[in-house]
Amino acid sequence: MSGSRQPWMHLRPGAAALAAAACLAGTGAASAPTAVGPEARTIFLSGHSLLDHPLPDDLAALLEASGVAIIWDRQHGAGSSLRERVEGAGTDRDGRPTGPDGGLAGRAYDTLIVTEQHVLPAVLLWNDTVRQLRRLHDRLAAGHPQAVTYFYTPWMALDDKGDPRRWIAYERAAAPIWHCVAAAAGSDLAAKGRRDRIETVPAALALAELIARVTEGAGLPGFTGASVRETVELLVADDVHPTRLGSYYLALVVYVAITGRSPVGLRVPDDLAPERARALQDYVAQGLPEAALPDPDTCAAQLRAGGLDALWDYVERAHGRPEHGFLRAHWARLRQAVQRRWLLWRQPDWNPFRPTG
Repeated sequence: MSGSRQPWMHLRPGAAALAAAACLAGTGAASAPTAVGPEARTIFLSGHSLLDHPLPDDLAALLEASGVAIIWDRQHGAGSSLRERVEGAGTDRDGRPTGPDGGLAGRAYDTLIVTEQHVLPAVLLWNDTVRQLRRLHDRLAAGHPQAVTYFYTPWMALDDKGDPRRWIAYERAAAPIWHCVAAAAGSDLAAKGRRDRIETVPAALALAELIARVTEGAGLPGFTGASVRETVELLVADDVHPTRLGSYYLALVVYVAITGRSPVGLRVPDDLAPERARALQDYVAQGLPEAALPDPDTCAAQLRAGGLDALWDYVERAHGRPEHGFLRAHWARLRQAVQRRWLLWRQPDWNPFRPTG
């Protein structure tokens, strides 16, 4: 990987504050959650267990520690797809059903943080994610025309925490495709004269690069376990869900993405080891390894040329076999291969990233 770094965020420093101020001014048509202070944010999270507590609490604490007043709510559905949440599945932060509008209609939030199910090949083939992401974003923008949606990329399960190299390679390959999902959903906003945007928070790649750093690279202070597995288990609890420390790290990634600010020096939660938390703050402030990001048409061409098969190799190992056993997982893989080839035969120009308008 290149030694140069790129920032986590897409907004320039200060743009988030301007967007928040515009949100609080309101449009008269939507009910704005009330937040007070020299700078304030109103944030809505739509997701499942990869975006669950304590990440929202850590994000709120980080914002408040940097002088930002925050009001937030959420739509949470365990294991839910984006389509299911767009259609109303899930509960808010108090456990109440969000209803058919997904909790956004008639509300003025300046920021939406949203994720999708994590099996990327299946998402591309069957979840209609680009259109569903745009539908949810349009609900957000109806309440605040300068709002920003951040697509929080989900990650696959680790097939072997004692040797995470296959998983790291998968997430590095998946990251540009997740980027294309968000890019396609928002591709025509500027051309239409709209000031709202859809951006990406590369959470999956961020986690993969951190695990690569602490298991293969120079390491970080406080992250040297007796084995690779023990080191990984500082960040990943089972095979996919973050530990308390892992969740804090991901909250740092989101914080930098939506504010454009460094988290270095912000107060560390009382239940975390200060040395590790400070090391994560410093690491996040450096940004991601620099990489070129493809456009959606390039992504689609790569998938048609066999990119889906390469992704399915890892999915079968990490998801299919543990859940269904080797024979059933392999049979499912063959069935999916036939379905994919039938799809491409019927639609040789298949493109799951086509703008939806």
